[in-house]
Parts: sequence; C-alpha cells; structure tokens
Amino acid sequence: MNILEEHAVPIAASINGRQPTTEAEWVKAEMEDGPMPEVYEHDIALDPAPMMKLLIDATPPPSIGKDDVNHLLHDVWMTRIIIPILKQSTFNHRRWTTLFLKRNSFKLPIDKLPKAPLNPRVFADLFKAYPKSFPSSAFQAIKDVVITNIFPDTDIALVNKAIRSNVDLLQSNAGKHWLSVWSTAGDSFSLGVYQLADLMFEKAMNDSDKELAGATTESIQVFMLNLMSNFAYKLGISHLNAAIDRIGFSKRIYSSETHEFFQSNCVPVLEKIIELLRRTGAQNSTRKLSDFSEILPMKLELLKGKHWHDTSKTPSSADIREFAKDVISLIEDIAEDGQSHEDKWRLLKRAALQQFHKKYFVLLATEFCLLNKVETGNRLADYLRFELVQQFVTEAEDPGDDSLGIPLGTGLKGWRTDPDESVRIKVESIIEILKGLPIFSSWNRLAILFNKYADCSSAFHLVAAFTLAGLETANRVLSYKYGLVYDVFFRLDDSEHLQPSAWLYLYTTHLENINSFVTSLYMSASLAFLKKK
Repeated sequence: MNILEEHAVPIAASINGRQPTTEAEWVKAEMEDGPMPEVYEHDIALDPAPMMKLLIDATPPPSIGKDDVNHLLHDVWMTRIIIPILKQSTFNHRRWTTLFLKRNSFKLPIDKLPKAPLNPRVFADLFKAYPKSFPSSAFQAIKDVVITNIFPDTDIALVNKAIRSNVDLLQSNAGKHWLSVWSTAGDSFSLGVYQLADLMFEKAMNDSDKELAGATTESIQVFMLNLMSNFAYKLGISHLNAAIDRIGFSKRIYSSETHEFFQSNCVPVLEKIIELLRRTGAQNSTRKLSDFSEILPMKLELLKGKHWHDTSKTPSSADIREFAKDVISLIEDIAEDGQSHEDKWRLLKRAALQQFHKKYFVLLATEFCLLNKVETGNRLADYLRFELVQQFVTEAEDPGDDSLGIPLGTGLKGWRTDPDESVRIKVESIIEILKGLPIFSSWNRLAILFNKYADCSSAFHLVAAFTLAGLETANRVLSYKYGLVYDVFFRLDDSEHLQPSAWLYLYTTHLENINSFVTSLYMSASLAFLKKK
C-alpha cells in the first residue's frame, strides 16, 4: 500500500497519465519558457488512463453484510488510493486550466469554473459506486460540472466558441482536452446526470437517513427538477423531452423495489415539472407552454413507470384495469386538446402496446371495451379507444385461456348500438377480425358471434351455435359441410329457412362427436324453442 501511495497514485493523478509533471516543468510553462504540459487524450467516452483504470479496477468491493474485513479493505483502499488520486488530479487540473487560459489570452476568471479532476466522468462513476467514501463537497462539484457543460455562462461559451473557430487550437492537445471537459463532444449527461439518476434507484441512498457525500434522494430530486426547468426555459420544451428520454427514469426499473423508488423519487419530479409548465403557460400570453403535445412525453414516462410489472408474473386484473383507465384518461386529453391528434396518438398508442406482453392483449382489449363511454362531443376518444382495441386483438398472442373470448364478446356487444356511426363501424370491424384469428378457439368465436346475434328473436341460433361449437371442438376441423352450415346459421335473419326437424337430423347424425355438455345445452335450448313455437 505504501508503494502504491508513493508511486502509483501520483502517476494516476498526473496530467499525462504516465508520469507526474515536475515542479520545474510547471514553472517553466507558467513563465512561458516551456511547453504546456501534455494531457492524456481520452477517447470520446472519457475512459480513464491505464494506471487510473488499473487502480479503480482493483478497488475491493464494499461489504454487503457484516463482513468487517471486506469493509476495512474497501475503506482503506478508497481512503489511501482512490480519493487521493481524485484530489491530486483536481489540483493538477486546476493548475493546468489556469495556465491554458493565460497562454491563450482568455479573460475567463478561473473561479467561474468548478473544481474538477482531469476526467470528470470517472469522478461521477466513482461517486455513484461508492458515495459513502466521498466528502460532502463531491455532490456539489458533480452538479457544477454538469450545469457548466450543458448551460455554460456567456464567458465560458465564448471560450468554447473561440477554440472551435481556431483550427490550430481545436486540433491541439490542449484544445481537445478543454472541450472534452467543459464542452464535451460526447454525452454531457455522462458527467453526472446518469450517475445521479442511478442513485435515485439505489437502496443505500434510499435507506439512508443522512447525507451521503452531501447528497440525499431529496436533494437529487431538486437537482433533477432544476435541470429539467433549465432545459425548458433555456433550450425549449423539445430539448426538455429529449433530456427526459435520455435519462429514462422508467427504464431504470428492474424490480419491485426499484419500482417503489420510481414512485417516491421520479414521480414527484415529473409531476412538478408538468405543473410548473402549466402554471407558466397560464401566465404567458405569448406562448402556450401547457400545450398537451409538449407535456405528453412526460405523461407517458409517468405511465410507463407507474405500470411497470415483473414480466415473470401475470399482471393482476386490477393492474390491467388501472392501466386501461390511465390510457383512456390520456386519450381524453388528446381528444380535448383541440389540435391535430395524429402525432400525439401515435406516441400514446406505441406506449400502450409496449407496456405488456402480447399474451395479455386479449385481457387489455376486454378492459378497454368494458370501461364507460367518454362523454365528448365528437366521440374521438371512443373511436381511438377501439382503434387501440383493434391493435390489441390483431397483435395478440395465444393467451392460453379459452374462456377469455366470452368477456371480450360481452364487452363488444354493448358498443354495437352506440349512437356514433364511426364507433359502431370500428366495433363491427373488430368482430370480423376476431372471427378469423387463429388464437381464438371455437368457443371464443361462438361467444363473439352469439353476442353479435343475441338480439335475433329466434332461439334457433343458440341451438346451432352451441352444437357447431361442439362439433368443432371435437374434430378440431370444420369440414366443408359444417363450415357451410355454420355460415348459413349466422347469416339467417329468419329461422324458418331451416326447419327444426332438418337441424335435428343433422345434429343426431353426428351425436357421437359431441360431448355430453354440448348435448345437454342443445336439448335445453331445443325444448325452450319447441315450447315457444
């Protein structure tokens, strides 16, 4: 450990990543009698220099339980190796940055730049991995680096612009390094935004009743809210939505526990930014910030996070129902927005179709059918509802439950008499699609068709339906004759076209192919029919 402290730490903290710059070399450069110290040239991902990487990779993992030995090894390594590297790197980098500004005649005061090590991404990664080992100043330093990169003040922006406009400086080792730290050509979110978002889902951070390296889940929420607000008001709503998509709060959920962390840490941030935009929009007469098309991506992020579920488990009926209600609510917002709905509807429909596995699409379609009508003037919301239902049934995979067609048929039945013609046409088209889908057994098709023809006066259709369903279930194949009779019966408006005696003959001829359950249903229906006649 002593050898590493004496030799390896200074190398890892050095400007060039190979050997420390001597004091004489620094003085010569500051007196302009020598060259600028060369900086280790990171790739666009800001990977650490070899010695730095070697020492980081050698960090013992922190103790998970009560293993005092592992805990001690980790603490010693962080205290004597990693933290000293970052401190020395920050000191060396500050000295180099001051020299760079002076040598290029930039008037930017050094105090306008936050103190940061040579590689701020590595700093943020280590902070995320081991927040307990960092001093309280670390959290503020990371936030400052992020804000400086994404929203530089005028003086810093002028330096960045001057470097980019000077070909020689832009291609120089010093110019490349400056831009990699203060105007990163890579993903500026990797300097701290992603890492802080990860901490919102870390158990240690959520369970701690005190600050870790100056941070709490509440203070990270405040930072995220301020970051989102800056995007909205300095760069525009489109940049805000792009930022939320890049952070991907809902994509960080991978367990029931992290789902709870999303609810407690991310939902408040998203809801507050939506409310802030709406409140500002209400006060702004020149621009409608609360336009639904602008806040929809945030609403979808909430939808996806709220309704995350463990894919190894079957979602409950309550989960399916709540999801359908939330989607219908968003459909209502789209319908009432008063503007073109195509782009907004495309985003919502895609989110709805991606939330659950396709084997649950029949359940989803049923829930959307059973929800109450949306009382709006143009009925657009209900039309869009059934457009989504049609997508569900078209893309559905076999749910493995033959009984699911019955509630779906029941749900569709109530809409066949809807006063709006566009809704009725859409429902009828769904019924026709269902008739031809292979995932629906004969019993499911029967339920759908019987609900369609249940308003016919004749009980004869019931007899035909149950019997033919029984034949198909027994044989699994409809012959030409059965298929013809099947079609005839469900196209009849008047049962007098086929006498009961003829049907009884057809039925009894194939009695051996029909189980006793179907026989019982047939006989009950036949008796009711004959008594009525």
